[in-house]
Amino acid sequence: MYRSVSMDEFGQKQKRENLNIIDVREADEFAAGHIPGAVSMPLSGLAQEFKTRELPTT
Repeated sequence: MYRSVSMDEFGQKQKRENLNIIDVREADEFAAGHIPGAVSMPLSGLAQEFKTRELPTT
């Protein structure tokens, strides 16, 4: 189940839990600005990323 959260709610949850943030925007958009600590995995190459790279663990 997915639901939207406000930035404030996200910030509080991020402080309580070890969250991994995957940014699926293209590289130029990621470079223009992103949430600190986010991992860039552009949607256009996401399937290949999962084959060659592991997600961060806690």
